[in-house]
Amino acid sequence: MKKRTYFTTAFTDFFKELEENNHKEWFDENRKRYHAHVKEPFDDFIKDLLVEVGKIDPAINVPYNKCIFRINRDVRFSKDKTLYKTNRSAFISRFGTKNKSFPGMYFEINKNELRIYGGVYMLDAKQVYRIREEIQDYNKDFRKVITEKRFNSTFGEVQGEKAKRLNKEFQQFAASEDLMFNKNWYVYASLPLNTIYQEDLLNVMMDHYQVLEPFNKFFERPLLDMLNQ
Repeated sequence: MKKRTYFTTAFTDFFKELEENNHKEWFDENRKRYHAHVKEPFDDFIKDLLVEVGKIDPAINVPYNKCIFRINRDVRFSKDKTLYKTNRSAFISRFGTKNKSFPGMYFEINKNELRIYGGVYMLDAKQVYRIREEIQDYNKDFRKVITEKRFNSTFGEVQGEKAKRLNKEFQQFAASEDLMFNKNWYVYASLPLNTIYQEDLLNVMMDHYQVLEPFNKFFERPLLDMLNQ
């Protein structure tokens, strides 16, 4: 795997200043700087990351620009009316940002850190039900994945919002499996900001991707079944 420096401090300096000047006039004045030091380096990084991911999982064959989130915020239904995100983020999965409920690796770089997430998050009620079925039916497989030593040391415990009640068919099993109450299942790691300036950044990301893969694959099967129905 090739080594290359993708980002400089100009990347994070942009977001530090944007945080203090989050309006269209400032962004327009600094648009060339944004393209040169933020957008283009991030695009290049995602292109190279997808090449490496594709070697492990050929099913992930999505255009790079379909994996990257826009810097513009959707302020239509938000009390926070700031126009721009103060990070750069992407979602590496079979469908990219088109299907945010599908398992994958989400990550973002802000002025303070690199955060890497895996699992499933934006699920509807039917998807949550189907995943609970999967956890109940294949609990030994699920437990093997989430208790694997490297997975634990890299990402820690599975996180997620909890439901107050469960369907009757899950209640007995939930007494021994607390994660049945989850409405989403995810893990994350926070890496120091200086990670993004290193030549082995691509290796770091791929290491995390490979650790996440069994976790993500567990959720893929039930969700693919639903998509194929």
